[in-house]
Amino acid sequence: MKKSRNAWASLFVASGTIATVAAADGIVDGSFDRGSASSWTKRDYGACPDVRFTTEIVDVDALDSDRRAFLSMSLDLPEFLEHVQGTPSVRQDGIVLDPCLATDFVVLRFDHRITTEISTAFPGLLVVVVAHHPGESLQWETRSLLVAVPEGRPGAGDWLTAEVILELPTDVAPEELEYSIEFGLGSHSVDAPGQKDCAVVYAKASIDQVVLDYGSHRGDAPVLNRDGLCGLNESVLGLCDDGAPREPIGTRLQNGGEASRNWRHWDRDPALSIRCQPSSQNQVDCLVDFPVLDATYARATIVSPSDCKADLDNDGLVDGRDLALLLSRWGSVEVCYDLSGNGVVDGADLAVLLGTWNCS
Repeated sequence: MKKSRNAWASLFVASGTIATVAAADGIVDGSFDRGSASSWTKRDYGACPDVRFTTEIVDVDALDSDRRAFLSMSLDLPEFLEHVQGTPSVRQDGIVLDPCLATDFVVLRFDHRITTEISTAFPGLLVVVVAHHPGESLQWETRSLLVAVPEGRPGAGDWLTAEVILELPTDVAPEELEYSIEFGLGSHSVDAPGQKDCAVVYAKASIDQVVLDYGSHRGDAPVLNRDGLCGLNESVLGLCDDGAPREPIGTRLQNGGEASRNWRHWDRDPALSIRCQPSSQNQVDCLVDFPVLDATYARATIVSPSDCKADLDNDGLVDGRDLALLLSRWGSVEVCYDLSGNGVVDGADLAVLLGTWNCS
């Protein structure tokens, strides 16, 4: 996690199940549907007409209730262009989560498929979650790399689930923060059949079932082991400016749903070595073989609202602790303790709490 006072220029998009989303359009149920909302944007390479960064909403059989449609991302480069400046990415900014459910970290959970046509795996998808404090120009971010695997490998076409956890600052109230999410296609210098030399490769990624919300218990999602990894940070031969504008991708984010059908993750196989070879055109060695494992792991627990409205501490029971919390905010206008919705914490809220005593 990194704390920064500088504006980070490459942010991207998602939102939470229980979230109250201020600047996100069409939050419904976890999938992607066709639409015209402008909350999802992508990096625009229109200034370079030979660069084709494609974002497409792919419809799924309507009988598949968990996955009606998903977002597909791919990048095609002309032969004369080795690399584009700036990560091809999609994003959403200005996400606001429910202040009544705040904890000390947030969880981004999503389903994905990341594939490549070459014969070896490589880190192909960059995922970034950022918490931003608008009033103080402060931000905290975490980044994760996910593996792209060859299309011919068994299981490569399956949907996997991943999550990225962002620790929240201890000196800033969670309700003061806004969030941004980015999915970006990472580039890698990879040796592939038919190439004269090591060439830069981008994966093809599909994203679905995106959820961003507070978490209560952490999972043990693996962190990609990149020790000895070659082909990263290749030399840049770019024609496009890094400050390229972003354009809407013509979709709306649908939020909700359970993203745990296949709770797995591609990780590096530490028992097998990464193989590299020198490259005459790049500043780093070329990746030849990056062996990976199909790993399973325990997921984090996302905070969910209690069925009992007066369960202020979210422990599953309306009791003396909730009464103490309510009385400590007496006379305030804090929305999380205004159970009656009359704009102030007063006797009406106390009546609601006492009327649901021992609710569980």
